[in-house]
Amino acid sequence: MKETIKRRKQHSQDTLKLMPPSLELRLQDSNRESLRMEVVELTLQLRQMRGEDIGGLTLEELQKLEEELETGLCRVLARKLFYVSVLRNTFTSLGCRFCAKLMEENGLLRNELTHHCSSKQIESSSGRNQAAPSESAKCEREQSSELTKHASNSGPPHYCCDCSDTSLRLGNNLLCGK
Repeated sequence: MKETIKRRKQHSQDTLKLMPPSLELRLQDSNRESLRMEVVELTLQLRQMRGEDIGGLTLEELQKLEEELETGLCRVLARKLFYVSVLRNTFTSLGCRFCAKLMEENGLLRNELTHHCSSKQIESSSGRNQAAPSESAKCEREQSSELTKHASNSGPPHYCCDCSDTSLRLGNNLLCGK
């Protein structure tokens, strides 16, 4: 009896070995193999785009790789140009409001300084100080030197004025039609 059971098990194992794999299993195997080959191909292509493994390429393959890289670079530069223009427009609109505020504050300071100098001039003309003309001139010189100093050291609001030179410099290198 034991021998009969043993032969039956052996026979069932032998028949499983002889049966071809199912259609579904064969499709999965072929799909897995094609995906593996695609991964290998794309990995090689990525390495070549990085400049690795290009020693075995022919001249045509190198030219094709160069065209692909130029196309990709043009897309990157176009996106960069778009991003820079959006930022520039944002900062320009913010800058104009900022410049208007600075100009308003500058006008208030000029009025205060003019008022301060004119009050000194009135005091000197009333007879308290005989050196009025020289102090008035000194006050005006101080006022103009202060304004010049503030104008030259104003710093970041260079984006307030329409600096088309900046956009020309930014856009000049971004043209892809070489």
